[in-house]
Amino acid sequence: MSEVTVTESFPVPAARLWELVSDFGGIADIMDGVDECLMEGEGVGATRSIPAGDTMVVETLDVLDNENHVLTYSIVSGPLPFKDYSATMDISADGDDACSMAWTGTFEPAGVPAEKAERLANGIYTGGMAGYRKALGL
Repeated sequence: MSEVTVTESFPVPAARLWELVSDFGGIADIMDGVDECLMEGEGVGATRSIPAGDTMVVETLDVLDNENHVLTYSIVSGPLPFKDYSATMDISADGDDACSMAWTGTFEPAGVPAEKAERLANGIYTGGMAGYRKALGL
């Protein structure tokens, strides 16, 4: 099992970052290269489908903890080289006006060496952090 974590600090209150992270269907507004996100359902159990070439990456919302600012999702299907993929985005307050987020994914590499799958996951999380920073005007 591979595990990849990217952690970043943000000079905003945790609740402000959580507003963006907790919007499971809002990923198209955050991630470069994601032009649309199709949602089915609401809250835990909802799925989002993200176009990826001729196919879709389908993800399910597994945990949405508004009190502790934790979101966990899993990949149901798609072209990414991950099997048994689960990722958690965990926001911690660092005082009143700052926070940090750890984005951790665990998975079995599928069809590629572990290093390649881990680099891909790291790139997704790093790109996501940059997208959240941009959306916050930072």
